[in-house]
Amino acid sequence: MPKKTKKLELALSYSVRSKSLFRQAIRHYESFEYPLCIYFAQESMEFSIKSIMELHNIDYEYDHEISEDIIKLYKELPETSYKHIDAAMIISVQWLGKLRKCVRYGFQKQGTPPEKLAFFYKDNAAKALNDAEFLIKFLLDNELNKKTIKKIGILNGYVFGSAHNETRLNQSHLNTYNIDNYYDFFRNLQDNSVNIYDVEKINASKIGNIFDVIINPFSESYPEIHLNNLYVFYKIRNFIQNGGIFVNLGGLPFWAAQDVVNNKSRAIVNTRTFPIRGRINQGNNVVLEMAEIPLLETTLLWRYFNIQTTGDNFVTGDSGIKELKIYQNEKDKKIVGDLISISANKVIHEYRAIKKLDSHIIPLLRARRKGFGEIYPLTAIRYDFGYLFLASMSINTDSEFSRIVQAIHNFINWRSQNPTLL
Repeated sequence: MPKKTKKLELALSYSVRSKSLFRQAIRHYESFEYPLCIYFAQESMEFSIKSIMELHNIDYEYDHEISEDIIKLYKELPETSYKHIDAAMIISVQWLGKLRKCVRYGFQKQGTPPEKLAFFYKDNAAKALNDAEFLIKFLLDNELNKKTIKKIGILNGYVFGSAHNETRLNQSHLNTYNIDNYYDFFRNLQDNSVNIYDVEKINASKIGNIFDVIINPFSESYPEIHLNNLYVFYKIRNFIQNGGIFVNLGGLPFWAAQDVVNNKSRAIVNTRTFPIRGRINQGNNVVLEMAEIPLLETTLLWRYFNIQTTGDNFVTGDSGIKELKIYQNEKDKKIVGDLISISANKVIHEYRAIKKLDSHIIPLLRARRKGFGEIYPLTAIRYDFGYLFLASMSINTDSEFSRIVQAIHNFINWRSQNPTLL
């Protein structure tokens, strides 16, 4: 394996660690455990800095505090990055020198633990979090700029593969375009006769930040290994949190999980019995018709990503897939381009689209639905350092397929051209 490839693998490994440690630091801060917050924030800072050094193939001392080696980044990065390099050096000196030992052990000779030291209280814990977050954003900017060819993984319906006696997840009725359709589109995209993407069909176990984008073509379901512990779902969530783009094609993502080992599927949503209509019988008694209604607020999408979607009205019968005319505003077009003019067919088949915007939701396509007003069948959801990209519709026409794949491609470009700091 070439040295350059090994350096990239090491850089990405350190990158994952820095973000994982940062999340642990946040948890300790929220639990008022400020010395532990600073401890994990310092660990995150160190791995972020070393990941950046590995990305640029720069040698450095195998020590915790390497501010003198960080200077070498001036030769690798443009002048617009100089102020960020300055900040990285200051952070390294401040947090990763003698203070690193103190937050771990306190003053051992005096028998004073870190919890008793005034420096390791709330204000400085908050500053440590801010500095760790800054370095992660600086790292993400470098990752985006360093990867000339983006790597896309398309889930193939297995977790570990057919050799492990798994039953492949079946294609959904909400997405009639198969894995090969998406694979061929992205594999064949070129710029000056050079492939733009390195595309691979992957088992879910391979999800990780070696990929820039992961595509789930199975709409509302996904391959899982354990229906109670949801190992694959948490792997997907970590991928997004660490800066990846996870694309879900069709309907409401994570509605159901398919245990590919036991070939069992389960909807991951609670239900409740409600009366949906009533009538008077011959004895003048009220007879209620009851139904088990899914509670959308209990889905993984609502619980973890704070997303509210359209749903079925079992009383009025207003339910199912809706054919709606789509439109965009100028802000949407700046991110994914003009998707409307791609086809003369200006309608999509909306299904469980986002119905309420929030600061972490980026609308890309819009429509109007009776009873809901403006809704958003194509969106990107910011989640920590990455994005969940949703096509909340039934993908059954060429116009829908063309708009979605073009939107994915344009969104990847937009993300690369809009780094977090520079």
